[in-house]
Amino acid sequence: MAVSSAPLWLLVLLAIAQWESSVGASSHSMKYFSTSISDPSQGEQPHFVTLGYVDDQVFVHYDSHSQKMQPRVSWMEKVGKDNPQYWDRETQRERGVEEGFRVDLETLRHRYNQSEGLHTWQQMLGCELRGDGRKGGFWQYGYEGRTFITFDKETLTWVAPVPQAQITQRKWDALSPQNQYFKSYLEEICIEWLEKYLSYGNETLQRTEPTNSKSNLGLIIGCVVAALVLACAIAGILVFFKKRQDDYKAAPTSDKGSSSSDQGSNQKV
Repeated sequence: MAVSSAPLWLLVLLAIAQWESSVGASSHSMKYFSTSISDPSQGEQPHFVTLGYVDDQVFVHYDSHSQKMQPRVSWMEKVGKDNPQYWDRETQRERGVEEGFRVDLETLRHRYNQSEGLHTWQQMLGCELRGDGRKGGFWQYGYEGRTFITFDKETLTWVAPVPQAQITQRKWDALSPQNQYFKSYLEEICIEWLEKYLSYGNETLQRTEPTNSKSNLGLIIGCVVAALVLACAIAGILVFFKKRQDDYKAAPTSDKGSSSSDQGSNQKV
């Protein structure tokens, strides 16, 4: 499988594995993953979920059922006590992202000339603070599990690997001040919040050099391989049922004080 066509979440796992092997256990990161699903048959499952990670620990969670950003680790309760507006602010932002993603899914479905059914729209963003003081950051979106568009913070432009993303690329590249803010968020604001969270959760998050990064790398690679096998099986099943569905239904012909994660809720594809 070529890297450019690999599922977005698989690329994330591979990137994490690369980070672990290259920068060691003294590196720390903060990442947010948001997924919106359009599927009339999904039943009781939430159609939108956001997970926030500090290092490998889920520390916050939001979904379309609760419609609240909530802590997932005990040390995050200290944040709300020190900053009473924190949870309300994070919740309101996520509600905006949820609504924006719902609109984006419909826009993309028509852009790809697809029928109604199971479709996914994902966002990944985050930053890392390496042991040698270097900083890194990323911001990208995926449609149907494939990379759709990626932010290049060095050139302040968006990279579109697929033709359907070129409309979005031109639209977002025209917003120069917003792109400048995204760079500032990844290189400054995100790092500041990461350092805050590390101070709150230092007992469980601060890792020492007795840590074996090679064993962590082996575990991650093992997870990647297992996930890839599972993804192939799921993809085969989805393709089968999609073909069955398309036999009966023809596709239509029509063509965000800063938060710890500013997820671009005002952007529209």
